[in-house]
Amino acid sequence: MLKRISILVKHFASVREITNLNEEKLNLRCDSIIQEALEELIRIHGVKLSEYLMDKKGDLKVGLRILVNGEIVTLRTRLNNNDVLVIVPPVGGG
Repeated sequence: MLKRISILVKHFASVREITNLNEEKLNLRCDSIIQEALEELIRIHGVKLSEYLMDKKGDLKVGLRILVNGEIVTLRTRLNNNDVLVIVPPVGGG
């Protein structure tokens, strides 16, 4: 059994601007959930990313979606080795 997992995080729009990266790998505990992956990203990239992603209660801001391997997930979803995580920004129409 793996003690650590590696996931790929792809960055788009505002998250790409904040991180200055198209993508990055995160190494997490094998039982990590989405919330912990976001906390690690915030630890790496700082308060600007935190302010973009999270509201004052620590919940994901309204309009943002998290996808893992192309499926919409919740902050409590468990991650697996080699998962691909994408933070989808709010989409406006008109």
